[in-house]
Amino acid sequence: MLKLFLSLRYLRKKKIVMLSIAAVALSVALLIVVNSLFSGFIKEVKQNYIVQLGDLLLISPEPVPDYYNYLDQLEKLDEVEAATVHLYSAGLLHLAGGDVRIVTIQGVEPQREGGFADWKAMLLRQKAVTGDIGFEVSDYPSDNGAWLGVLLVGEPNERTDEYDMEQLRRLIGSQVVLTTVDSAANRRVLKLRISDIAFTDTYFGDQTLYLPYELLYRLQFGGDQEAHASEIKIKLKKGLDPIAVKETIRRHWTRFVVQDLGWDAGVVAQTRIVVVRDELNPRYFAELYKQMAVVMLIFGVICSVVILLVFCIFYMIVEIKLRDIAIIKSCGATSGTVAIIFTGFAGCVGLVGSALGILFGVIVINNINTIEGWVRVIFGFKLWRSSSYILNTIPNQVNWPAVTPIVAAAVAGCCLGALIPAIVAARTQPVEILRYE
Repeated sequence: MLKLFLSLRYLRKKKIVMLSIAAVALSVALLIVVNSLFSGFIKEVKQNYIVQLGDLLLISPEPVPDYYNYLDQLEKLDEVEAATVHLYSAGLLHLAGGDVRIVTIQGVEPQREGGFADWKAMLLRQKAVTGDIGFEVSDYPSDNGAWLGVLLVGEPNERTDEYDMEQLRRLIGSQVVLTTVDSAANRRVLKLRISDIAFTDTYFGDQTLYLPYELLYRLQFGGDQEAHASEIKIKLKKGLDPIAVKETIRRHWTRFVVQDLGWDAGVVAQTRIVVVRDELNPRYFAELYKQMAVVMLIFGVICSVVILLVFCIFYMIVEIKLRDIAIIKSCGATSGTVAIIFTGFAGCVGLVGSALGILFGVIVINNINTIEGWVRVIFGFKLWRSSSYILNTIPNQVNWPAVTPIVAAAVAGCCLGALIPAIVAARTQPVEILRYE
C-alpha cells in the first residue's frame, strides 16, 4: 500500500496526465455519439416500418372478401391492438404547371389506420377539425379526394427547412391527375382533389399519395366490385413479442379460412405471416449494420491515437521519474510491482477518461437536436434536413449496450499504451540510478 501511495503521489503531480484523460474522454464520447446516431437511425427506420405496417403482416395467396369481418375478429383477440388492410401501388402524378412526379400510392382506411399512426396530427387541414378524418373535399363533394405528402407539393426553405403553410393551405381543393396501371396492364387515369396535406415526419411518407383503400383497389383491379384484401397488417398490444404471437394469429387465420370462407386448408400453408421487425427487408438492414461496423472501425482507428499518446506521456514520466522509481525499488518493491503500478495507473486514466467521455457523449446525444437548432440560429442553415433524410429529427437515444465494449477498449488501449513504459520502469536498476546520489 505504501509503494502504491508513493507511486501515485509522484504520478499525480504530472499535469500532462490530464491530457491523456482528455484524449480518452473525447475518443469515448466520439465513439458513443457515432454508434448511438447510427444505431438510432436504424432503430428509427425499423420503428417507422412498424408504425406503417404494424408488428405482423399477413399476406394471403387469395384476396379475402368481407375483410371487415376478419379485421373485427382480429381486434377482439387479447393480443391485438389494431388491424387494417394494406395496399401499395405506384403511378405518375400530374400537378399544376405541368409538374409530373413519380409517386408511391397507399390505400388508407382513416378510422382503422388511427390504430397505427396518429393521422389527425399529421394532416394540415384536419388537424384542428373535431370528429373523424376523411378524404372528402367540402367544396367538391362528388370528386375523389386524396392526401398528398408535403414533399409532393412543397419545398422547405433552404436555410430553415420550414414550409410555407399558407401556400400549402391554398393548394387544398385544387385538382391533380393520377396515371397508373392496373393488374391487367391497362392504363388508368383519375382526376383527384387535394383533400389534405400530410406531414408524416419521414422522407418516403412525405412523398406518398394517399387514397381511400377501396378507390385504390378499384384502380388496381378494375370494375365496381367490392374491395378485397390480400395483405392485412396487425398491431399488437404493447410489450408482446411478435414472434410469440405469430402462431396465435396463424391458428386464428386457419379457423377463419376454413369456417367462415369455406376455403381449402391448403390456402393456410401458402399464407405468409411476416414479423415486420425482423423479416421485412432483412438485406437492407444487414447492409446498414455493415456500414455501421465500417464507420465504427474507421473512427476506432482514428481514436487509437490515444494509445500512442499514452505511450509518449508515460514513457516521458518514466524517464523523468527514474530516480523516484529507483527509490521505490530500493524500499523493497519488486519489478512486477512497479510494472503493475504503471499499468494500473494507465487503467485508472482509461476509467476516468471513459467516465467523462460517457457523460459528455450522453449530454451530446440527448441534446443533439437542440445543438442542431443552435447551429441553425447562429449560422443560418440547417444541418439535418427533413426533405433530404429519411427521418425528420436526429435520433437522440444512447445505445447503452455499445457503451461497455467502448469503455473496455479504451481501458485496454490505455494499458497497452503504458505497457512498454511499465516494462522500462520495471527494469530500472536502483544501483545504477542512485550510485551518484
